[in-house]
Amino acid sequence: MRAVLVLITSARAFQRPHHVPKPACPAAVPDASPAEYERVYAADCEVGAGLDERFYDFNRGLVAAVKGFLDVFLEGRDVPRFYVLETLARVPYFAYVSVLHLRETFGHRDDDHVARIRVHFAEADNELHHLLMMEALGGNASVVDRCLAQTLAVGYFGYCCALYATNRRLAYHLSELIEAHAYETYDDYLRREGSALKMQEPPPVIREYYESVDGDPPKTLYDAFVRVRDDEQSHWASLAGLVQFDTLGGGSVATPPCAADDEACLAAPDECLVPAVSR
Repeated sequence: MRAVLVLITSARAFQRPHHVPKPACPAAVPDASPAEYERVYAADCEVGAGLDERFYDFNRGLVAAVKGFLDVFLEGRDVPRFYVLETLARVPYFAYVSVLHLRETFGHRDDDHVARIRVHFAEADNELHHLLMMEALGGNASVVDRCLAQTLAVGYFGYCCALYATNRRLAYHLSELIEAHAYETYDDYLRREGSALKMQEPPPVIREYYESVDGDPPKTLYDAFVRVRDDEQSHWASLAGLVQFDTLGGGSVATPPCAADDEACLAAPDECLVPAVSR
């Protein structure tokens, strides 16, 4: 019965919604010149931000299918779910760096290229420490869960490399959806388990990591999960900017439509993005 539910959930994920309303983009663009404002409407307020809508739908369906499978397979097991999620979360950044290094080997070394390598390497390292935290909490205790996470990660790595090598904005868009899901997953967990988490200490590995980053280690397990959640939002913002403007400036709204039709964007869709690099 569980296998049937997984198949049904996965199949439904690829069905195109009957109607996806475009987000409203009224005149709330602080300090924007007319040219910047026009650029925002052209790049940010169209469905898929200039991506082929079929590919956008495929990315969205793929993420929903994997999410549906994990919802059934890991039902009621939050930490193992986080372990699988973090095993997958670091894969795209490692794939991006691998492709960028290959291109660098063939002589492609402009400033933007080098900046992307540095940013994506830092993001991969950040996700690695999230993974170490979940392992310290026992998320990898089951050999079945480890096998699932590692198998998905190997296939995902190959897919991300191929996608990034042929269409990097599309690759960034897939990761944008995944980071949005990660943020929502941790935010929901904090709402449900916040009281219990505030009574527990964080694993040393994550406390030491954040102390090395900014000198402010989390004092409780709740604080640690808040930091992890906020990291996912930061990654999402970076990816949104890369999808919509192909710059490292960061984004403030989800690439329309939102990651899930029935959920709010991470940022309210009543403003359009003007990338910091263009101001």
